[in-house]
Amino acid sequence: MRWRGLGSVVVAALCLALGIARDSSGATPSTTTPRLNVVVIVSDDERLDANRRMRNVQRLLAREGVRFDRYYTTTSECCPSRASILTGQYPHHSGVVANFGSHGYPRFDDRSTLATWLHDAGYTTAMVGKYLNGYTLAGDRRIPPGWDRWVAMDSIPEERYYRYTLNVNGRRVDYGRQPADYSTSVLTRKALGFIRSADHPFFLYFAPIAPHLPAIPAPRDRGSIGELPPLRSPAFDEADISDKPWRARFVRTFTPRGVSYDLEEVRRRQLETMRSLDRSVGQIVGGLRRRKLLDRTVILYVSDNGFMWGEHRLGGKIWP
Repeated sequence: MRWRGLGSVVVAALCLALGIARDSSGATPSTTTPRLNVVVIVSDDERLDANRRMRNVQRLLAREGVRFDRYYTTTSECCPSRASILTGQYPHHSGVVANFGSHGYPRFDDRSTLATWLHDAGYTTAMVGKYLNGYTLAGDRRIPPGWDRWVAMDSIPEERYYRYTLNVNGRRVDYGRQPADYSTSVLTRKALGFIRSADHPFFLYFAPIAPHLPAIPAPRDRGSIGELPPLRSPAFDEADISDKPWRARFVRTFTPRGVSYDLEEVRRRQLETMRSLDRSVGQIVGGLRRRKLLDRTVILYVSDNGFMWGEHRLGGKIWP
């Protein structure tokens, strides 16, 4: 089978696993198809190589399941990527080609998504975490179609670890700066509450903001990363970028001071911030196991887009 992008992988894998799609002849699936629960976990700006440090993800998901070794994000920003994950469409088909503005969330047709399809197929659905950038422009307390439970980051910007607001089923709830308010922990508790009580079959879309910048680690994880190997991949701080489209506008090299002060600090904070997300994965798997639903649940773990740590003299996302 030829996959056409990350969003297509998520949607096609779910349809095949759940038996909710029509087959090639156009016939609907048999009503005897087992209805599996679905948990989709979406990390925010996570790099592939950073995932290797996530013990629970590797031990509980990667080693026990299927690892996709081909993956493509055609428009590497949060909003376009998440629109693709929820619909299986390229950004130029969904219309969402930017994080903000008229080509962002206002173009998104949320009347036809994984939530509406699974809800119509008899699933109890929940969204916990980050939805699409700028969705609050459509009005506070809004709940998009298809979601039975809605716990969404409702702050501007959405990427906050403390002092944020959640839209909880249409009610805005404010959180402060205490350790118990750490957003990854709060969102995990909300997700576990849904797993404990949701009617079977259910669909959980769990999307915390880790490790998106400012990448603030949980108190217990500060300083937890030991000595890191230097950033020295073959592409790092590429000496000759004359063949790159951005050569005229982005030409600086990373000086030793720059690497130490900028990229190394970003790298360390992101890795420390991912530790809480890794614990969340372990708790979610544990919650499914306690309810004796682990063997009846499909779990998918993806990142919305990658992140540059100096490859080809680039930092951050947006780049191909």
